Amino acid sequence: MSKPDEISSTEKLLDLIRSPASKDGGSGASEPGPKSPSPPAGNPILRCFKPGKQAVVGIDIGHTYIRLASVIHSNNAPLRLVGYRNVQLESEASFKDNAFLGKLRQALDSFCGNNTRVRLWATTPSSQVENRCIRIPKVPRKQIPNAVYWTFTKKINFDPNKDLLDYEILGEVAEDGVNKYEIMAISVPKAQIREMADAFEALGYPLTGISIVPFAIQNLFRRRVIETGNEDVCTLFIGRDWSRIAIYSRGNLLLSRGIKAGMRSMIEAIDQARGPNGNEIDRQTLLTATTLSADEIFQHLISGATVYEKQGTNENLPSRKDIFQMVLPALERLVRQVERTIEHYCLNFRKDGISRLFISGPVAASGMVTNFLSTQLEVPITVLDPFPNSQSFAIEQPPPSTIAEREGYVPSIGMALSDNRWTPNFLFTHEEKARVERTRKMNVTVLAVGILLCILLTGVYLTQNLFLAKYQDQLVKLNQKLLTYNPPADKNLILTLFARSKRKRMMIKQISRRYYPLALIEEIARLTPDTIRLILLDTVMENAHEGKTPMAGSLVLEGIIFPGRRGYESILSGYLLKLKDSPLMRNPVIQSRGTQNLGGRQVLRFRVRFELVET
Repeated sequence: MSKPDEISSTEKLLDLIRSPASKDGGSGASEPGPKSPSPPAGNPILRCFKPGKQAVVGIDIGHTYIRLASVIHSNNAPLRLVGYRNVQLESEASFKDNAFLGKLRQALDSFCGNNTRVRLWATTPSSQVENRCIRIPKVPRKQIPNAVYWTFTKKINFDPNKDLLDYEILGEVAEDGVNKYEIMAISVPKAQIREMADAFEALGYPLTGISIVPFAIQNLFRRRVIETGNEDVCTLFIGRDWSRIAIYSRGNLLLSRGIKAGMRSMIEAIDQARGPNGNEIDRQTLLTATTLSADEIFQHLISGATVYEKQGTNENLPSRKDIFQMVLPALERLVRQVERTIEHYCLNFRKDGISRLFISGPVAASGMVTNFLSTQLEVPITVLDPFPNSQSFAIEQPPPSTIAEREGYVPSIGMALSDNRWTPNFLFTHEEKARVERTRKMNVTVLAVGILLCILLTGVYLTQNLFLAKYQDQLVKLNQKLLTYNPPADKNLILTLFARSKRKRMMIKQISRRYYPLALIEEIARLTPDTIRLILLDTVMENAHEGKTPMAGSLVLEGIIFPGRRGYESILSGYLLKLKDSPLMRNPVIQSRGTQNLGGRQVLRFRVRFELVET
């Protein structure tokens, strides 16, 4: 055992990981928002746990943040959001960066504490994840995996050695008059999942599930945290480098695709407007803002605040209307991509199109952008808010005050609603589900057979008890009848019974005398062990009568004893005791014994005489 003052290599590594946060006084401390009270220090969720309830923590790892949310699941009570937290990172997240891993562990330690009942679900980047809604013929359950594999691989390049394939059955649809299964199939690189799972395992927080953001949003719809009814809705996430469009029907994800157009393309549009090839009006507008970067100008559009304004610097800024005109070409390209996606959905899935569009991402805070998208797409637009006023979802902490902060928790809260029954899990694919289902069916079968057998044995037991009671009644009656039976003592009857018994005894004695020699030989053969070889068996019968078997006599046995585990004397003594206990022989007398060589081995030769029992 190490001394108390010794520091292991693991502790040194952890100290090295935690050192940046300790030096700057814990910079990047987690908080839900400027005006939202952060969860209390220590273990804020443990106070909310009760026996029989399960907490699920959703983890969303972005480029420069870690967002956590915890939801209590209960069968008989609404879902309860008991805590959420935002941890800012000093650098981009990477599972190969020890500083990031240290920050992640600190966040999990403070948020989850030592509670072992917490299940962790995390999002993984969906840039390399392929998902397609496919339709296959109605085949038996055992053939569905093969049908999904061949249908999916016709559309997507799939390597079984590098990629993981999972699917979810959405339901049945009629296509050209034929009923088919509608299935969401997903492929994800195994290395991506393995890296994430191993990192959390090394931190001491093994993951229960890994999924992507579109399925986190699907949880919000399926658990009715956000009500969509039976409508077909579209979600649009506008990220930093790319955007993602997803369409849901009755809470099921049917179509999802990424677009290489995000906030960076809008910032680049501002840079182009400032360049020599930009519009003259745009350049003139930006003459008074030459010290601001394009990123800061864009932030002024979506949030109305810049670094200069926060520091109290008097700076002439372009109006949001002018900035909107600069990013308008990028927005129009984004609108065209959304329109094409909706048209594709109408042609291949539902002809009615979508009834509502949910927008998320930092751009969602800009009313000008959302109004423009709503006008161009001719659908109502709602900011995706994971903090709704819903009867099925109770919020125990005040939600963030701004729209941008609220929609930022969509992935983490969505993952906190996860369950293997309705959330695709890359750590628990259809193969594991099929294995668990087979085990469940086997257990049910064994249980059913056991119950049936118990019922059958109970029936046999009750039936036998009835027969036993019946036979006991008959026995009581017969005993009573026997007690009352008093036959007359008749001399002729007694003589007849005696003569009959005598004839039977004589018949039995004749049979025993006839087969006495054969029985004697069988008895000797049965009692002679493998280490003894008999070379002589001789009988001397006495009291012989003409034409009859002798009444008594003697038996002489001569044999040799081969060496065994026990000594010669021990083997011979045991053999004689066995013969003496036989009902056919008695009083053994050893006439001679001595050792001699036979075939190069020393053996014991003996000669024994027995008295035969009279028959």
